[in-house]
Amino acid sequence: MYCPYCGNKLDDGAKYCSNCGAEVQRPDSKFEPTTVAEKKDDFEFDFNDIPAANQSQNGSSQKQEQPKEDDSNAGAFGVLGFFVPIVGFILFALWRVERPERAKALLIGAIIGVVLSVVISIVYSIVVVAAGFAAVDFDSYYAISPWISILK
Repeated sequence: MYCPYCGNKLDDGAKYCSNCGAEVQRPDSKFEPTTVAEKKDDFEFDFNDIPAANQSQNGSSQKQEQPKEDDSNAGAFGVLGFFVPIVGFILFALWRVERPERAKALLIGAIIGVVLSVVISIVYSIVVVAAGFAAVDFDSYYAISPWISILK
């Protein structure tokens, strides 16, 4: 016996096809096999029957007002972004749609914090290198250098 839907060879007494999973009726029952193409053509779904997200069940379109989030204290969040830039970038990513003023302040604070940190690091490195050169007494180094070459 073969599956009427996919044509797979079936074991005797099988109720379901092992290939396509279709229920197989026995030959003694009144069964009219159909092809897979016929089954696919029988399926119809009307997407117009589904109400839109902003429509109620009775079909009237009502836009539900979302309570506006309080977007005050944006300056305080900008300071937070300045001192902890990674938090500023993360909160910007989370709040850029819901709280745009806070998100903008966080991003500006975080960028200023990162840029200022880089500038301070460069200036600090220059000062340390300059102080290191100033602390070295090159005259005494050249006075000792002949003795160093003898010891080698």
